[in-house]
Amino acid sequence: MVKKILRIVGKSILILAAILLIGFGILYMLYDEPLPTGTPGAEADALAEKMLEAINNKAYTETHYLEWSFANGAHSYKWDKENGEVDVEWDAYRILLNLKNTSKSKVFENEAEVIGDNRKELIAKAEGFF
Repeated sequence: MVKKILRIVGKSILILAAILLIGFGILYMLYDEPLPTGTPGAEADALAEKMLEAINNKAYTETHYLEWSFANGAHSYKWDKENGEVDVEWDAYRILLNLKNTSKSKVFENEAEVIGDNRKELIAKAEGFF
C-alpha cells in the first residue's frame, strides 16, 4: 500500500515538473526577442556622448575608489580601480579580491584568514557578487 502511494506521488511530481518545464519553455518562446541592432553614425555618437555626460563619466574615470552596498548593507564593496582590488564583504566573510590575479586574493572568515579548501570557492563567490 505504501509503495503504491509513493509511486503515485512520484509520478505526480514528475508530471508537475514536466508541465512546469513545458510552460516555461512556451513563455520563453513567446517573450524571447532578438537583440536590437544599432545604426552607427553621427546620431548614434551624439546619443552616446549625451549618455556619458548624463552619468558624469569624467568623474567616474577620475575616481580612484568606489564604495557601495546592497541589501541594507548585507553585501558591501570597496573597489580600488587603479590597483584592481575589491574588498567584498558579506555575512562573516571578507575577501580582498585581486582582480588581476585571483590567486593573490586574501580570504577572511570572522577576521581569521582562511587557507583551507573552501578558499577558492569563497573567492569565486566574491567574484560573482562583484
